[in-house]
Amino acid sequence: VADVPELKDSFQVSTEGQILYPILGDVLVGNLTASEVETLLARVLKEKFLKDPRVKVVISKPDVKTS
Repeated sequence: VADVPELKDSFQVSTEGQILYPILGDVLVGNLTASEVETLLARVLKEKFLKDPRVKVVISKPDVKTS
């Protein structure tokens, strides 16, 4: 979330399709696009905490280490 340092971070999606997001707790994001996650987080943050949240989601692949 822009302008809120406590809400800027990287989150790993669990095997259950959830992220643990500050102030919201577990949020189900499995099978959603980045745009859909942005909309979901912005809606929930606006309903409960922020006047005009600006959410940006970038989906990246995890670093895979081979031995």
